[in-house]
Amino acid sequence: MTQTRKKGLTAVSELEKEIRYDQCAMGKYQATPSDYEYTSYRIGQLLPPELVGHRVDDQLASFAMTNTVPMHRDFYVEWKRVTQIIYKYAKEVCRVPQPHEAYEAAAAAAAQKALEITSTTAPASTAAPSAITTEAASTSTPSPSSESSTEFPSSEVLNYGQLYLVAGAVPTLGYKKTVGNGVNVPHLIWMGGCCLQGNETKGFAVYGQNSAQSSMGATSLPQLEILLSQEYTKHTKRSHPFKIKIFPGFQGRCSSAQNDDSLNLTL
Repeated sequence: MTQTRKKGLTAVSELEKEIRYDQCAMGKYQATPSDYEYTSYRIGQLLPPELVGHRVDDQLASFAMTNTVPMHRDFYVEWKRVTQIIYKYAKEVCRVPQPHEAYEAAAAAAAQKALEITSTTAPASTAAPSAITTEAASTSTPSPSSESSTEFPSSEVLNYGQLYLVAGAVPTLGYKKTVGNGVNVPHLIWMGGCCLQGNETKGFAVYGQNSAQSSMGATSLPQLEILLSQEYTKHTKRSHPFKIKIFPGFQGRCSSAQNDDSLNLTL
């Protein structure tokens, strides 16, 4: 996007020249909103702001053009509908903390940590260890049996979860469909999710054809990985297919067939 600048002072004329070059280079290697003008495609966010968390800077980052692909107007409506279902899943099934619940989660973690510190730093005594812990906790932080436990419930009681999402698109092959200045229109758009809630792991996936009157489907992560391995291999000259792993971490629990929770997504 930019030229390498020389070290030291730069003349105003040179600076103006570089600024003009930057303006001309915009849109050469990255899509811009003008690429979508007079087309049947909309700027579609792979990870919409409602699914990236509650931090404002994360939500603003989701509007970057690098997080977007051209979506057919019909598919755009379908994608928004399905992402709302995933948001509901995150809230009701995975129990991802909502903004008003974030304080409770943070307070519970702080209270538990304070209890652990109090327990380990309490002075030695002839009394039973449980008596030391209870007595010390009562003078510093509320114990789980105190009246304040309503304000600071334990993390086990809250049972909050974490939802990890990965989204992507498969470019068109052969006759490439493009908009604007050569922006590729993908033919397949997908998203995979992994919910970690205590010792429980749940996985799911959604995908759909980026075309008119298209509807999305829900499937398991292993099935989506097989499909993507086949689709992305078509774009190469490899004799052996790719082995796509959407969530290679967590000891492979997310992609385990026994942890499939796609039936909970009523599309």
